[in-house]
Amino acid sequence: MDEDLWALITETAALTGLLEELTAAERAGTPPPPVKEREYLLRRAIVGQLHFAVSPADPGVAEQARECADRLRDWDAGHRTSRGAVPAADPRWGGPEGAREYVLQEAEAAA
Repeated sequence: MDEDLWALITETAALTGLLEELTAAERAGTPPPPVKEREYLLRRAIVGQLHFAVSPADPGVAEQARECADRLRDWDAGHRTSRGAVPAADPRWGGPEGAREYVLQEAEAAA
């Protein structure tokens, strides 16, 4: 099996588990802590990038990957929660390629 595809499957499973946890907390009337919201955004952005690596010619996949990367970058810029060496508000992360590179930095920092 292709390494990118295996990573996509593994990360999607982790994302699904986290989403179930967040959904259960919401149903119980407990808002998720910001750290869990950020983890969701990071995992969702990672899944988006992995999906794009597997299906780069699909414009819908590319757009979804960009949107997820933007959400993570914007969340981290607003909450000052970057874990990588370069903060989310840095101008180098502007634009779609910048957001994608930001996700890679944050994924590496979380590993």
